[in-house]
Amino acid sequence: MKLRLMSAVAALSVLGACGGGGDDGPDLTPYHGLWLSPCVTVNNTSSLTTVWRINGIVGGDRSEVRGDRVTVSYNNTACSGSPASSVGSDFAGAAMGTKKTSAGEAVKVSMTFSDYSGGSDVTSSPLPARNYLMLLGGGTLYFGDRARVGGDGFPDEADLTMGFRRR
Repeated sequence: MKLRLMSAVAALSVLGACGGGGDDGPDLTPYHGLWLSPCVTVNNTSSLTTVWRINGIVGGDRSEVRGDRVTVSYNNTACSGSPASSVGSDFAGAAMGTKKTSAGEAVKVSMTFSDYSGGSDVTSSPLPARNYLMLLGGGTLYFGDRARVGGDGFPDEADLTMGFRRR
């Protein structure tokens, strides 16, 4: 009995050192939810807001996510009333490690998006993967500053001017 228990403990130790059952990247569970950007005035007559819906993958590990991103445009500067249009895309992402930024530890996520603008016109092939940096701070989700990409292909800093609030 002791030999079986010791063998089981040794096997669990090896699995833990290797990352266990596929949890190779950082845990993305804290990023799950519905995230809404502030209203952004595009010009004197229109505005837009972006919504990210980030979910876990049933049967997947905590370092993988799926969801959709939708940008909604309005014919006013307050993001109110009936939307004039919306453009969206489904995505799948996987955590690729972490990165230290001046605002804290961020997660590097490689995402692949489907190409569609809503409705049923989803294409059969995904768009090329894009590298995102995701950082949580004070209940706000920040993405990487795409103007400051490092040698690893991921942004070096979070864009703290555009925070997404959980809904």
